[in-house]
Amino acid sequence: MRVPWKGCRHSRGCKVGAILAATLFALPRLSRGDTTATWLSASSGNWTSTSAWSTQPNYPNNGTPPGTNYLAVIAAAGSPYTVTLNSDVVTDGLTLNSANATLDHTAGTLTAPINLDAGTYQLNGGTIANSTVTISGGSLVVQNGTLNGVTVNGADLQVNGNLYVRNGLTLGTHNLVPLNENSYIYFDGPSQVLNNINIVPQMFAWVSVSGPTSPSPVTLTLGNNTTVHSGAYFYDLAYGLNLGYNGSSLVNNGTINADTRGGWPVGINTSNFTNNTLAEATNGGTLDIGATNWINASGGIVTADASTLVLGGTWSNAGTISATNGSYVELGGHYTTAGIGKFIVSADSTVVLNGDGYLDNTGAILKPANYGGIWNIGGTIANGTIDVGGGSLYVHGATLSGVTVINGDLQVDEYLQVQNGINLSGHNMYLTRGTMIDAFGSQTWDNLNVVGTGGDNISLGESSTFTLGSHATMQGIYQLGGETLINNDTIDSDLYPELGTYTYVANLINNGILEATNGSTLYISTKSSDGFPANYTFTNHGIVAVHNGTIQAPGGLAVNDGTLTGSGTIIANVTLSSDPSTLAFNIGGRNQGTDYDSLTIQGNMALGGNLELTLTNGFIPADTDTFTVLMLQAGQGFALSGSFLNVADGGRLVTTDGLGSFQVLYGSGAFANEIVLENFQAIPEPSCLALLAVAPPVLLARRKRTVRA
Repeated sequence: MRVPWKGCRHSRGCKVGAILAATLFALPRLSRGDTTATWLSASSGNWTSTSAWSTQPNYPNNGTPPGTNYLAVIAAAGSPYTVTLNSDVVTDGLTLNSANATLDHTAGTLTAPINLDAGTYQLNGGTIANSTVTISGGSLVVQNGTLNGVTVNGADLQVNGNLYVRNGLTLGTHNLVPLNENSYIYFDGPSQVLNNINIVPQMFAWVSVSGPTSPSPVTLTLGNNTTVHSGAYFYDLAYGLNLGYNGSSLVNNGTINADTRGGWPVGINTSNFTNNTLAEATNGGTLDIGATNWINASGGIVTADASTLVLGGTWSNAGTISATNGSYVELGGHYTTAGIGKFIVSADSTVVLNGDGYLDNTGAILKPANYGGIWNIGGTIANGTIDVGGGSLYVHGATLSGVTVINGDLQVDEYLQVQNGINLSGHNMYLTRGTMIDAFGSQTWDNLNVVGTGGDNISLGESSTFTLGSHATMQGIYQLGGETLINNDTIDSDLYPELGTYTYVANLINNGILEATNGSTLYISTKSSDGFPANYTFTNHGIVAVHNGTIQAPGGLAVNDGTLTGSGTIIANVTLSSDPSTLAFNIGGRNQGTDYDSLTIQGNMALGGNLELTLTNGFIPADTDTFTVLMLQAGQGFALSGSFLNVADGGRLVTTDGLGSFQVLYGSGAFANEIVLENFQAIPEPSCLALLAVAPPVLLARRKRTVRA
């Protein structure tokens, strides 16, 4: 093309020539037959306005007229102006080279190699297809539009609104910059690959691996030299809009880096996710992987360095997951112990199984200590064994289902749900004050000591049976409420006397020990303030004991074929039945209530079982000693009725150790509301065996286990 002589100042051809000369260096390589079309002045207009171009009466669009190809140039300087493109255009090239110019692409598809040397190309509803955009001074800004098979070189691509990407996108290692949280990027159409891209949201950007016209399923691959930074949230548009299909996938062959302290996380909530390379949280950032199904593949690394890592969905790890330098890891979703894989956590980092986490530990041994860090279980662990490794397992708002814990204690804060029983292998379950435990469904707790701190509630569930096993104890629990409670070991109200222990159960069956100690009160089968249970029963086959405590049973205390013993107060109507029941006292000195057992009954008492007396502490009473072992509270009109099966009023009873006998006075005269032991007679050593040989068997047999004095 011949450029007009520079001395020509006034002709129209002179002006056109000057513009062409100023932009010649930026033109795409000319092809034989290309025609250069130049926007003539710094005036706004439509691309299709023929008078605005140097090629009038034609605007640049290949094939107009037939056989003509164009190179379009917008380079006029002056006041700011806008060229509007709203139709389909194909050219052999477009150069934008004016700081005053804005090309506003509002509709239609432009297919052309594009040079942006100055000015702004604003994609605002249109499409750029099968093109390379070279930015060397200008800018490409997306308000709303589509890039179809496009490569962008030289500078960043800025997204202010909605960007639809089809057939892949390459940025030449530059940045795709969504500017605000209203930015949406849709990878629409078939599966595609991103290469040489840095996705750098300034605030928060939604990135959909599928789009409105995508088939299902599709896959978006983060390819070579592609990095995603904080603020990108990946999801599946089809799934999110409930269009009736899902299953789209994100594959990471590049780098995902949540790297902004206190900023937006990187979130991955696609239907499927595969990490083949590096997904990390650094600089205090948060990486949240919550894909419905995902895998950290062999060779994949998911890591947090002084940052936060959140894992959800159904997942497994064939690569490496790590947390270092005080990182915080939340294990959510559904996974197995084997699926945890290689999991490296520094001692100063914390691992939490969060509320959505479900760890299937069936047939496995989970060893949190092997993973390092501090474990706080807040989700669900089902079945199998947890090896605490000599420390403690801390739970907060957690569920344990059919779990055995070995080599350490369980620390419970605020809430624990237990399903299908629990076994602590002889260790402790420590509760912080006010802890709530729900034991759902019929179950058994074995080999554990439950130690409350007062104000702790254990709900045993309605229409279910809760069994405290033969090697299980409860201490310091405030309330036990539910349908049926079977105690095969020990429930003690001892730790917090100001609160006591309430058994709000419809049916309480005691095969072990129920005791009130240390000045505390044990409430047996007590009706709760809300009326539950309306009807309740207490059946005793074990030991009911007080040791400087109080037992209160508003529904009455039937000892059944068990034992009542100790020193303290019983607030109830007491029945010793001929099952036979046993009333047992230890005599270890002369001080009432401390050296020897003595019960005060605030209620009526019906005798009908056996009386059992045991000497302790090597004490041998004198024949002048008197021991009041039971009395009804005076002035209340309470009555003592019935008689023992093994000793009548005024009769003598041999102690269980065979060292002597007492005269037992009760139920008449001065002893109408008391049981008093007098006139101890030691059994001489030479005659001891002879006496035992003829003594009635009922006097010799200790039917129940010995309880403490």
